[in-house]
Amino acid sequence: MAEDLKTLAGLLTDTTLAVVAIAYGMLFTLAAAAGLFGWWLNILVSLSLGRFGYAVLRVAAQGRDPKPPDIETMNPVSELPLIAHLLVFPGLIAWYLIAVTLAGDSATAPAYFLIGLSLAIFPASAALIGITRNLLYSLNPIRIVGVIKALGRRYLILLLACLGVFLASQLVLSLLASHWGIVYQIFSMSVGVWTHLMLFGLIGVTVHSAREVFDIPGLAEVADDRRSRWGQEDKHAEWRRALDIIYGNWRSEQHAKAYGELRKLIDGEPDGREILPWLFENTLEWGDKRCALSIARLLVRQLIADDRTDQAMTVVLRCRRYANVLLLAPGDAALLASHARDIGQLGLAGELASWENQ
Repeated sequence: MAEDLKTLAGLLTDTTLAVVAIAYGMLFTLAAAAGLFGWWLNILVSLSLGRFGYAVLRVAAQGRDPKPPDIETMNPVSELPLIAHLLVFPGLIAWYLIAVTLAGDSATAPAYFLIGLSLAIFPASAALIGITRNLLYSLNPIRIVGVIKALGRRYLILLLACLGVFLASQLVLSLLASHWGIVYQIFSMSVGVWTHLMLFGLIGVTVHSAREVFDIPGLAEVADDRRSRWGQEDKHAEWRRALDIIYGNWRSEQHAKAYGELRKLIDGEPDGREILPWLFENTLEWGDKRCALSIARLLVRQLIADDRTDQAMTVVLRCRRYANVLLLAPGDAALLASHARDIGQLGLAGELASWENQ
């Protein structure tokens, strides 16, 4: 949660987006004053801004800082699915308003309901295309509902935040409206651009807050995950050093000493759920498999205790490649034999049952 709030605060105060908003505001002001040529410039700048909005959404979803637009990002005709998506929802709203004009008062309530619905589902749809770049996914009602369900109450908070940003920008413009002339025109355009970028950024931040649910390409590693990974890497490095000593003793035929060091290493970890699989995989690489088979006995015992019989069976089947009989803890072979019978592997069940008294 702290990381998400930090990301949100960074987005709202990001100087890069502020400078970009001013630059686009100047371009829109120039387009407004350029007569007939201004129409074409306005279209190109609008498409470019729309394209950049999805770029802001994507980097915010990744948990990264926004970057200034480059030539590719500002290209108004690149990644046409993004441009098509940006035009779909305004097009729907325009169609609803035209329907009201043509049908009269009878269509007013349904049209405004559909307008509200379109605005409400736009963030979910934008999140889909921002992550996947797939226009069909973003317009699929089932996938849109899936995004809303995945976000849960965060989606409602997102809608309220978007509404808050929009109302705040309108309030600022109304309070500062004066006879500023060209300065106020550039300022008002820049505020509009900033609002547009913030709305897309808020969608991205919300998706990032649910990163455990979504498959986000290029996801940045957050501080907590990074600290966890560093701790894991340090622990594995320590295990590796201990295992190197054990391997040296084993190769020197000092098996009793190797087993003693191995026992000490395992006992040093109160939870064997992580170290036993690690030791099994690493000792299985040795030319002499006896050490790995000894660890397998402990690992199978742990997996059975955790009610992960299928995984225990997988370990046993891997060990069968190197030994005809795997000495298991009392009762484990019988339990695995019963499991093999339940899944229809009668031959394997008989073999495992014969191990019980070995």
